[in-house]
Amino acid sequence: MKTAVVAQNVRQSNMELLRIVAMFMILVYHSVYYVFYDYRGESPIFASLMTLLHIGVPLFVLISGFFGIKPSIKGFLKLYLILIFYNLLFYGIRIIYGDVGFSYGEFIRLWFPFSIYKSYWFFKVYLMLYLFTPVINYFRNKTHICDKLLIISGFITFYWGWFAQHPSLLDGKNVVNFIFLYMLGYWLRTRIVERTVDLKKARTRYLIVYLVVAICIGVLLYFSNVVMQDYLKRLCYGYNSPVLILMSALFFLLFTTFNFKNKFVNWVASSVFAVYCVHENRYFFRKAWYGFIENQYLSQTSLTYTLTILSICCLLFISAVLLDKLRMFIVRPIMPILDWAQDKVRLYKCKKINKSLNL
Repeated sequence: MKTAVVAQNVRQSNMELLRIVAMFMILVYHSVYYVFYDYRGESPIFASLMTLLHIGVPLFVLISGFFGIKPSIKGFLKLYLILIFYNLLFYGIRIIYGDVGFSYGEFIRLWFPFSIYKSYWFFKVYLMLYLFTPVINYFRNKTHICDKLLIISGFITFYWGWFAQHPSLLDGKNVVNFIFLYMLGYWLRTRIVERTVDLKKARTRYLIVYLVVAICIGVLLYFSNVVMQDYLKRLCYGYNSPVLILMSALFFLLFTTFNFKNKFVNWVASSVFAVYCVHENRYFFRKAWYGFIENQYLSQTSLTYTLTILSICCLLFISAVLLDKLRMFIVRPIMPILDWAQDKVRLYKCKKINKSLNL
């Protein structure tokens, strides 16, 4: 029998692989979403797939809670510079391509990726979670307060967000739900993963329960009409829906039962953020991308269409990762500057603390 071991400062390839799988789920989901939305009555099988693929975002927040976020100025600047890089890159490509004209106003707006446009909603909410984590981490290290915070955030997200459908908490795309998922990731690590003795039995148990839930959802959606699909969507689809969070937790726990190290997996996982930045970018060729996907749906069978979507999503995923490796090479000279800035902030804080102690 093996016991789950959680190393906080070592990149665990099983969890890095989970990041890759979660991002691929998000990519596939976004690639077929509009087709599903327009043709859901004609193709209920895609209604089933949408729910199964919708766990990608909760998985990322659960992983953050599992390891814990350590906010820093350098971490924020790295995130900011990645978004800026892809904003400027794709804006420049579209200008060269000739279907977008240069605008000074638009150029300036590109430097504020957290506050403009409808794209990147995940990172806007994640940034709020990122800014809250110093307080959250302080309380989650105190067991009795940690449990209360999990219960309170869960009650708000499930009752007011999912059940009462409050506009500010709708669909779970808000910081309250992210705090709940963050705390849930920590709770799963300390209460389940670290206490698991037999990983093989746990793996089998998680897999069976996940498949049962997924199959039940798929069967119900497949044999339901559009009206029933809407009811089932409310139960299973939102990021704050009980069934989706249950599926996310089971899928997450399944990956914690593996324990391996792989440099290639870690290498790819370090650039999964780029996949999101590329295909969700305002100036990415989204109209052409989604138009191509819709044409494939209208001209192919379900099997060939599925294989086509998976293939082109793999191609985009690989291209985005390779592009990000190029970005890392280009911005490498900037990294020492970020380290210097962070050291200056730490030194300033130390001086303030010493000054207050002397007083």
